[in-house]
Amino acid sequence: MATIWKYALNPGTNCIKIPGLDEVLSVGFQGEQLCVWCLVEPDNPMREYYFLATITGATLPGGDVLGMFVGTAQSPTGIVVHVFEIAHGDG
Repeated sequence: MATIWKYALNPGTNCIKIPGLDEVLSVGFQGEQLCVWCLVEPDNPMREYYFLATITGATLPGGDVLGMFVGTAQSPTGIVVHVFEIAHGDG
């Protein structure tokens, strides 16, 4: 049965083990912590997914590394962070 799980993100590239990722639902801050909420199938095997959290104005990786845009969130201190699901762990 599908369930919504929350994962904490740090600046830069994040490798997260997720069971049966169906969909990335949203990105936002919970207090000072940047998080991504995902629809998952908990009974499925864990698989590694990579996310890139970057601030406005930062240089992004080139080539095919940058994948699907997940969302933008503003921290409580006003920093704007953009999150992408990336093709692999480079970035």
